Amino acid sequence: MTLATQWTTMSLMLGSGILIGVILDFYRVITQRFRLKRWIVSLIDLLYWMVSSVLVFGLLLWSNWGELRFYLFIAICLGFLLYFKWCSRLIIRWIRLLFQLVEWLIHFLGQTIYTLVYLPLLFIVQCLQTCSRMLIRVIWTLVKWMGLPLAWLLRPIVRPVGKWARPYLDKASQTLRRLNAWWKKKREKGG
Repeated sequence: MTLATQWTTMSLMLGSGILIGVILDFYRVITQRFRLKRWIVSLIDLLYWMVSSVLVFGLLLWSNWGELRFYLFIAICLGFLLYFKWCSRLIIRWIRLLFQLVEWLIHFLGQTIYTLVYLPLLFIVQCLQTCSRMLIRVIWTLVKWMGLPLAWLLRPIVRPVGKWARPYLDKASQTLRRLNAWWKKKREKGG
């Protein structure tokens, strides 16, 4: 391996240490911002280490065909420590600001959809309901007015049937009242 390849590999490992620190800060902000369940935190831990490993070894394969040297681990640790010493607080502020911006954008889009889509649709549905109620009332009134002559014509047939059916209807009504009283008493007892 040439000296240029070694310096390139070392600078890439230094950069990957910094990138691992950025990913770790992103992960820390997510776990602080959202109260996640333990199994989700464990899953994100596993995902973090997998992404970090793939990043480091991918860069290592790209830069020097995967030759692993001790100074590369030192470069990764150095990049990680330098990041936390100088950049971590600023990056955490930027990540939090990014989350606030995304939340604001989602809220704004939700309010826009509510105002431009939901409220007009609600207004249209309410207008249709009101119109249909009015139409039903008009139709019912017309049916009643048209049915008056028919009721007058059918009165000679309906009166005798009503007189004959009255005692049976009264008995059925009494039975229903007794059943209702029995049911209420049963429910009050709780049994």
